[in-house]
Amino acid sequence: MNKKMKCVVSLANLMSEPSHKSELLTQLWFNDKVELIEENEIWTFIRNKFNGTKGWALKSQFVETDDETYSFSPLSISYPGGYMASDVFIPGTFHDEQADEKNGFVTIQTIGRDENTMRSILFHFLEAPYMWGGVTTHGIDCSGLSQVFYRFYDMALTSFAAEQFKQGVILDFIQDARIGDLAFFENTDGLISHVGVMLNPDEIIHASEKAGKVVVDLIDHEGIINRQSGKRTHTLRVVKRYM
Repeated sequence: MNKKMKCVVSLANLMSEPSHKSELLTQLWFNDKVELIEENEIWTFIRNKFNGTKGWALKSQFVETDDETYSFSPLSISYPGGYMASDVFIPGTFHDEQADEKNGFVTIQTIGRDENTMRSILFHFLEAPYMWGGVTTHGIDCSGLSQVFYRFYDMALTSFAAEQFKQGVILDFIQDARIGDLAFFENTDGLISHVGVMLNPDEIIHASEKAGKVVVDLIDHEGIINRQSGKRTHTLRVVKRYM
């Protein structure tokens, strides 16, 4: 049976190979539970319990945990703008203990699915610089934004746009889109290359390489239209619903 571990730093990089020079796949938060698959003196190859993403991380940033602790489902989460969130826990950090006024965590099941709450979470990342594999306001990519948004609702989206595309339910018409739906875009080869979070049938928030940050742009049945230039930047494949 593989060893069970949890992350003990605020943010741990998950790499494609056991090297700092390799591709950054995504990042793990403090207390994220993982299963060890392989290890060497410095690196460990792990599987994220929450969404199944695999990669290499620094061995020193994880400690072994018992099966009982590993089996815990998160009860609360560090909420954007919450007490001490920026100083101690990065928004999106899961916790095994119940929330209360002192620890500044929010019970996951109490986070509203209304438009105002969802916009508040999403707009916390507005203007965050684009960074491949990132999941925080210090750097985030397109699938990182959708992944961390759904963490607040305890929904395990995978770490990559092409895999997130395999989840969810297809909407027949973009006019049916509502806040929280995900829009997927394809490149010239027909492959999924980008994802963004719908705000309404006409607007989308996404981490844009071209803009270099998280922005709100216009969208129609053909794709994204840059709000400033009026130019089309991404070709729409489909819009999908996850909750």
